[in-house]
Amino acid sequence: MYPSWPPKLATEKLDYAVDMSARLAPGENISEVIWSAPAALKVEQQTISGPLLTALISGGSPGHHHPVTITARTTAGRILAERILLPVR
Repeated sequence: MYPSWPPKLATEKLDYAVDMSARLAPGENISEVIWSAPAALKVEQQTISGPLLTALISGGSPGHHHPVTITARTTAGRILAERILLPVR
């Protein structure tokens, strides 16, 4: 089972974040990030602040748990990915 964020209403536009610090080696940083989600969700304003990756997410289909995949490239050339469920009510 994947981890999940707290539920949101389909009409809400909220910030969601992932902390990648536990997955980074000493001196390694995130250089690029891509957030992927089903068409029912709109992902915008993706930011990188050290190991904290944030995006503004809106939409969704009520009653569904939408998977959101965050793929990060590091300064060491590694690619890290997280999948988190976003329940919509």
